[in-house]
Amino acid sequence: MKLSLLCVGVSLYTLYACQPFFSHSNNQETKMPVTNISAPRIDWRLHGELPAAKGMTSSIGISASFTGLLGDYLLVGGGANFPDGHPFFDQAIKAYYSDLWLFDTTTPTLIPSHHLQLPYPVAHGALVHAEHSVLLVGGQNAQGALSDIVEVSLVDGHPTIQHWGKLPFTWHSGAAAWYQGELFIFGGERNGQASAGVCRFNPQTARCQELEPIPGPARVQFPAQQLAGTFYLFGGIDPKSSSNQFTRTDAYAFNLNTLQWSQLADVSYQQQAFSVSGGAAVTLNEDEILLLGGVNLELFNNTLTQFGRLQGQELAQFKTRYFHLTAEEINFSRRQLVFNTRTNQWSALENLVPFTGGAGPLTLARTSQHIYWIGGETKPGVRSPLVYRGLVSRP
Repeated sequence: MKLSLLCVGVSLYTLYACQPFFSHSNNQETKMPVTNISAPRIDWRLHGELPAAKGMTSSIGISASFTGLLGDYLLVGGGANFPDGHPFFDQAIKAYYSDLWLFDTTTPTLIPSHHLQLPYPVAHGALVHAEHSVLLVGGQNAQGALSDIVEVSLVDGHPTIQHWGKLPFTWHSGAAAWYQGELFIFGGERNGQASAGVCRFNPQTARCQELEPIPGPARVQFPAQQLAGTFYLFGGIDPKSSSNQFTRTDAYAFNLNTLQWSQLADVSYQQQAFSVSGGAAVTLNEDEILLLGGVNLELFNNTLTQFGRLQGQELAQFKTRYFHLTAEEINFSRRQLVFNTRTNQWSALENLVPFTGGAGPLTLARTSQHIYWIGGETKPGVRSPLVYRGLVSRP
């Protein structure tokens, strides 16, 4: 199966990829699972560890990288982390990277085949698969948000990087799609403001046609996936929520031919609202989309509420307790949710992923047999260098 779209690029600033100080278990994870009988089994195994970035002596993991496929290679580019400690306890500054790695997917372990440098450090952009290349769209770094689009292609088996174009605005933390020679930009942050806008970018004219916006509020950090001529969008974060419901669970489909939106069943597990914000999506088959990772709905909303409500010493104490939580207490989702585009129904695979959940964002890639889980946050401020590979098989 060829992956037609992989949306990456979602970490809502330093404090937004996080959850509050609660010690109780996550009800999203402790209930008995609902099994999608038609869905495949995914056998997850540790596949390897990301190499250290240029200038670094060890790998501490990244989130918000560009992740996708280029021929038989798994592509992982850019990303961000905190190499000098914790952003709260150590006042560490977020670092961005320009490394671009290609790994041979035909090998049993994670072996780097090529290591290049992007024109600039970058994270929180979007990767789309064009006809014979991949496009790395937008993103941000220490100097601010970007409008650049970079093309990565294979020439005589060797990767090349070149400038492809520029958006008419800076953009990050949204999703993108490629359809019939045009680039579609969804939501994210445009020119410093969260947006619900949809742009159809024509590479010949370098102009952006504004289409019908995403229903509901402006949003960032939403998993999305393209299946043929339809783009699917799930949840996301509303940074300006007036009701303290920062994490969205609504879902929509955008017809890339008619340019119209339709509402889907809200993201749910066992008929309860479920958060996939900060997670990622890949196709399972021609009808089903798999969603992995994401912040905890109740805990995330409460954290952002407290960050906005508390002041002074109370806020400092809350943050101290919160950032001391373990990855298990932060409890990013390990559930393997499945959305059936034909029946408009949600289900879940029987098993959880057998490792710590991810967000911040987590990124994924899909080959015909495997799903690759790349790094991401295991808790706020902490990234994982580990890469997991899931073998997809029918029961």
